[in-house]
Amino acid sequence: MNKKLLLLFSSLSILITSTGFTQNLQVETILNLDASGGVTFGPDGNVYVSDFGPALGTASVNTKVYRVEYGTWEVTEFASGFSGASGARFDSQGNFYQSNPSGARVSKVTPDGNVNLNWASASGGPIGITSDAEDNLYVCIHGNNVIQKITPNGTTSIFASSGLLNCPNGITIDPDGNFYVCNFNDGNILKIDSNGAVELLATMPFFAAGNGHITYSNGFLFVATIGTGQIWKLSLSGEVELIAGIAQGLSNNDGPALQATFSKPNGIAASSTGDTLWVNCSVPTWGGADNLELHPGLVRMITGVCSLEDVDCPLLSTTKEANNQNQFATLFSPTPNPAGLSTELRYQIHNIPQIVKLRITDASQRVIANYEEGEKTAGIYTKQINTNDWAPGIYYSILETQDYILTQKIVKMY
Repeated sequence: MNKKLLLLFSSLSILITSTGFTQNLQVETILNLDASGGVTFGPDGNVYVSDFGPALGTASVNTKVYRVEYGTWEVTEFASGFSGASGARFDSQGNFYQSNPSGARVSKVTPDGNVNLNWASASGGPIGITSDAEDNLYVCIHGNNVIQKITPNGTTSIFASSGLLNCPNGITIDPDGNFYVCNFNDGNILKIDSNGAVELLATMPFFAAGNGHITYSNGFLFVATIGTGQIWKLSLSGEVELIAGIAQGLSNNDGPALQATFSKPNGIAASSTGDTLWVNCSVPTWGGADNLELHPGLVRMITGVCSLEDVDCPLLSTTKEANNQNQFATLFSPTPNPAGLSTELRYQIHNIPQIVKLRITDASQRVIANYEEGEKTAGIYTKQINTNDWAPGIYYSILETQDYILTQKIVKMY
């Protein structure tokens, strides 16, 4: 049964729904890292964390972006020389774009590691970045309260301007091409259509500061509120659900999500399946001389997002469907895994015949191979997959029938 909570922050009343399904979410700190900007999930299945700098309101130079290897959490420097690195985005070609709030520019890092620090101008303080299907970038310019569009060749224009934009901080896009922007100064979440028309979607709790960044995953928006230290799920119609964090917990305690605490959570990114969210936090808290301090910092993850009642994760077999899936089939782990030149998929159909489709996606959920297997009766089947041309990274084998979807991860090491 849903529990209704009426919260009051800064004389603003917000009706928030918290469901019993959030008890399956867990918060865990995975490493200490002084990187206070955006968090980005890469096409290689790893996490990229940008460093805004040691404090809010301070111009920063020669900041870095770090690559965090999934699973081992080993940290390496990805690129450096930025001026207060905040939001970032990979495009469909694997290019990495980094905003520089203190440098009034957007930088570009190509897949082969070439860094162009001055790739495009973005005066007024660029923060959050997203991109559309044509790899156009859309950048929050917090000082000018506009959204700037940058084409793949670096041409800039104003995409959206509105009095509702109030220090726009984070931006994301849904599959229909609608944009969602979160304000730092007032806690508002805005929806912007493909023509640049802006409307209010929701208002988040506000204390000392508003929203950090925002991401889209599996039909919902997820946002970090820096001031209250909480993580939220928003429907595309504006319904708000608290999924992690105690309001103004002023610490970084792990554990069950609604009992965990977050200090100044800012960047947020979802894994390819959507079951995990990564968030960066600061050790310093509000309420003292260190109000604006961001270093030292932490990277934390929230797992179990796909266990939420209304979240459907097509790339992950969740407990909501597991009983039905087990009646029909089993998808075994690929062999070998990590894959070399090839790997073998093996699956078993149980008692009821199924029409089977196999597909392979990369870490960004782009389909790279489809196999129509046809109707299969009870038995064990194998499919040899050529992985010779795959770039190193994380991939997913997906078995789909009329009744269920099963997923296994494939790692390509070289």
